[in-house]
Amino acid sequence: MKQDPKLKKRLIVNTKERGQQYAEAFNKYIEKLNSAKDVEHIMIAKKDFLLSLICLLPTESVDCYFCLANAIKSEPYVDCDSCEYAKIHGACRNPGSDWMELNKVQYQLVSLIRGKYYRGEEYKNGN
Repeated sequence: MKQDPKLKKRLIVNTKERGQQYAEAFNKYIEKLNSAKDVEHIMIAKKDFLLSLICLLPTESVDCYFCLANAIKSEPYVDCDSCEYAKIHGACRNPGSDWMELNKVQYQLVSLIRGKYYRGEEYKNGN
């Protein structure tokens, strides 16, 4: 399949924007580490950082060549029926599609970090 140079350019622009969001997340994490008064605040900062990274994974329609292509053809709605990716992997929003499975795992990881990584416990020894 040949690529559309305009779509590729749009994808690059979107990816650069995503990269700026990652940079902001890193900078915010570093700021929180610098201002952390104890290990517990370091743990809170890292938990927030981990959640940010997971939520910034490029899995949205603006990150997908096929979604961008289909959105242009069928504006204002994305036409998943004619999507080349959907023909192989299933339409993203349909239960059981490969994208939906990825999305579920991403959500499970967010839930796991929220519930298990740091729960507000206090540490007696900083080692």
